[in-house]
Amino acid sequence: MTTQRESEHQPIIPGLHDDLALRCLAKLSHGYHGLLETVSKRWRDVIRSSDYTSYKAREGWCGNWLFVLSEGSKYEWVAYDPEADRWHPLPWASTKSADCKHYGFSCVSVYNRFLVIGGCYASAPGHPHQKTTVTNDVMQFDPFKKQWTYVASMRTARSHFACTVVSGKVYVSGGRNFSIARGLSLAEVYDPLIDKWAELPPMPSPQMDCLGLSYKGKFHVLSDLVGLPDQKTTGVVDWGESLIKTRDSKRGEWYNVGSVPPVLLPSHCRPLEAFGYGFSSLKHELYVMGGKVLKWDQSGFGSFEIVKLGLVRVCDPSVLPLKWRETRPMCDSAQGSILGCASLEEGSSVSSI
Repeated sequence: MTTQRESEHQPIIPGLHDDLALRCLAKLSHGYHGLLETVSKRWRDVIRSSDYTSYKAREGWCGNWLFVLSEGSKYEWVAYDPEADRWHPLPWASTKSADCKHYGFSCVSVYNRFLVIGGCYASAPGHPHQKTTVTNDVMQFDPFKKQWTYVASMRTARSHFACTVVSGKVYVSGGRNFSIARGLSLAEVYDPLIDKWAELPPMPSPQMDCLGLSYKGKFHVLSDLVGLPDQKTTGVVDWGESLIKTRDSKRGEWYNVGSVPPVLLPSHCRPLEAFGYGFSSLKHELYVMGGKVLKWDQSGFGSFEIVKLGLVRVCDPSVLPLKWRETRPMCDSAQGSILGCASLEEGSSVSSI
């Protein structure tokens, strides 16, 4: 039996110096890590070592990530690696309200970190006496260490608020909490380099259920979005069709570039329109993930059945007409309505979703 001391002195890759072997493994993206750890105990120890983590962080090799949280997974985020074409669960994010459902939060990526900001905690089935609370907590996922940590909290607890990244800083504004029933006008900004929030001048009027947008280096708050789902999307969602729009920056006008294709179920005779799905962009492609459809069941007196989806569809929005393709579906635990989704792109130290 190979002892731990003997394993540590075995070469990582026979015939290569360990420094070069470490570099070879570090170049592989996160979607391959589970497979790499099954090769040998030596490789598993290397992948989990601080040397490996530090090497990837020093080189900036975080990989490309697509983060998704669905309605049924509570706090188990899943991630997609387009290079490996694999979905995998993230480590469990331990919250201060572990038995509650989290919604109304915002999520962004900045400086190779993924942040989950604010939101509500509502009582989960089996815990009816727990009160709904609004939080100012901010959790950070480190793609190198694959760990969640708490960073500086917002000055104001809020949910369903506007949020985006502008020039490497996270801006939030508006939203709801229980202390001000008509909504919030308060705004603040987070600097991830010093882990500190600073107050901004308030908006002229309170805004609830609003979205944040970074445009030409400025923070814009979009409100009165009647008919849009809770999660951020780039399309206007109507019953029967999900439109994708883009903006002509010169004319200042929006126009349709296509629509999300309907869903084909093997056991149903006609295409179905999905709802509750998530939108996110990664590199030059647009991803549509999860959601639900209403399927008509003709047995008995007939009724609608809600079918949760795990499928993932992708297109390049710059190529018209849109050409959609299906990629690897999400994990079994990540199906149905999407509560939050965001992407992190290697080589881009500052990104916003």
